[in-house]
Amino acid sequence: NVLARDYESFYRSELSERKAFRYPPLCHMMVIHYQRKSSKSAQTAGNNIVNSIKSEFPGIEILEPVANLSEKLRDTYSWHIVVKSPRRKTLQSVAEHIGSSWLCEFDPITTPW
Repeated sequence: NVLARDYESFYRSELSERKAFRYPPLCHMMVIHYQRKSSKSAQTAGNNIVNSIKSEFPGIEILEPVANLSEKLRDTYSWHIVVKSPRRKTLQSVAEHIGSSWLCEFDPITTPW
């Protein structure tokens, strides 16, 4: 569509895809970035925070913790969790709930996968 310079068709297709996968601008997204000393401890910490968020905010869409593409840098393992909501205020409440030791990025331009 873009190669044919049919931007209207590309726009409709892209919007349809974003609706299907609940991507902005049709919802709000927050990526929780975090690091741990081992991959196992990163996975455990991620699972714990996902469970905490699910119990405190039922109905919110939260994906399982995933290692970044470049997971290990020096002696640190980097992981992330994606959280989606139709309301940005809900994501702000999630960020407040989990505390300042987790880096929360709202409506990221790119995703870590």
